[in-house]
Amino acid sequence: MDEQVGIYIVALVIAAIISYALAEVFGRGKHIGRDWTFALTLTTLFIGGVIALIASPSAKEEPTQGGKGYQIGAWVCFVFGALNTLMLNPLALGFFILGSYLWKLAKGEVVNDNPKYYFQTSSNFSFTKKNEQPFPESIHKTPKQAKPSEESNFQKQKDNLKNLYEKGLLSEIELQEKYLKVTDQQITAELHETEEYQQLSELYKAEVLDSGEFEEKLKNLKEKLRETNKTSSEKLNGFQSKYHMVGEFVEGLAKVWDEESNYGFIDERDNMVITPKYEFAEDFNEELALVRINRQFGFIDKEGHEIIPASFDEAESFSGGKARVKKGKEFFYIDKEGNKILT
Repeated sequence: MDEQVGIYIVALVIAAIISYALAEVFGRGKHIGRDWTFALTLTTLFIGGVIALIASPSAKEEPTQGGKGYQIGAWVCFVFGALNTLMLNPLALGFFILGSYLWKLAKGEVVNDNPKYYFQTSSNFSFTKKNEQPFPESIHKTPKQAKPSEESNFQKQKDNLKNLYEKGLLSEIELQEKYLKVTDQQITAELHETEEYQQLSELYKAEVLDSGEFEEKLKNLKEKLRETNKTSSEKLNGFQSKYHMVGEFVEGLAKVWDEESNYGFIDERDNMVITPKYEFAEDFNEELALVRINRQFGFIDKEGHEIIPASFDEAESFSGGKARVKKGKEFFYIDKEGNKILT
C-alpha cells in the first residue's frame, strides 16, 4: 500500500514538472498564458491543456472575446464535473477548471499579462508596466508618429504595389485591397506608439475598463488617428496629397482614390466633381462610369447622378451603347437607361 502511494506521488510530481515546463515554454507565448496552461495540463491528464494550448493564438494586448459557444462548452464541463464528483472521479477537478477557463474566455477575461517568447527574439506585446510612468492629465494629446524605419518600410510596400500595378501584375481591385491593408497596418503601428494607447492599456490592466470598452476605445482612437494623419497630410502637401492615386483624364474627368480607398472624380482644374464614396470605379466611357457600392455595380453620369442603380453582381463599361452585366446566374446586355436588350 505504501509502495503504491509512493508511486502515485512520484507520478504526480513528474506530471507537475512536465505540465509546468509546457506552461513556461509554450504557454507564456500564447494567449492562454502560463497559469491556465499549467492548471489545465495537470488536471486533465495533459489532454485539455494541450488542446487549449494548440487552439490558443499568440499573446496579444487585447483579450479574445468569445461567444455563446464558449459559454455552452463551459456549462457542459460544469455538468460533467458535477457527475464525476458524485462518482468520486478525480477528473472532476479538470472539468471544473476547463469550464472556468471557457467561461472567462467567453467574457473576454483571459489575458496573458506576463508573456515570454522562447523561440523568437521579440513579441508584439506592449502593455506599459504600472510603474513605468504616471498617467498624463488628458488623453487628447497629439499622437506620436510611427518610427522612421517603420514608416519608410510601409512607404516602400506602397511603392512596390504601385510598381506591380503599373507593370500589369496587379489588377486595380487587387491594388486597392493590398494598399488598404498596408495603410491599416501603418495606422496600427502608429496607434501602439500613442500616449492614449498606453493610458487605455493601463486602465484595462487595472480592470477599470472591461474588454468591450477597451476594444471600443481602441477602435475610436484608431479612427481619430486616421483622420489626424489625413488632415495633416492635406495641409502639408496640398490637393494631390489627399489621394493615393490620380488616374488619367478621360472625357474630361479623372479617377481619384482617397485614404479610405474610395473612388471619386476630379476635373482638369482639380475641382472635386464626384466625392469619393465608391468601392470601385472605371473611367467614363460614353458619358457613363461603371461604379461599385455595397458590392453591387451600377452607372453614374458626370454629375454623380445614379443613372442605372447599383444592382448587378458583375458589369462592364458601356461600348457601342450597351454594357454586359450579370445578375444572379444570368448574363445579359443593357442599354443606357438600364433596360435589358433582347438578343
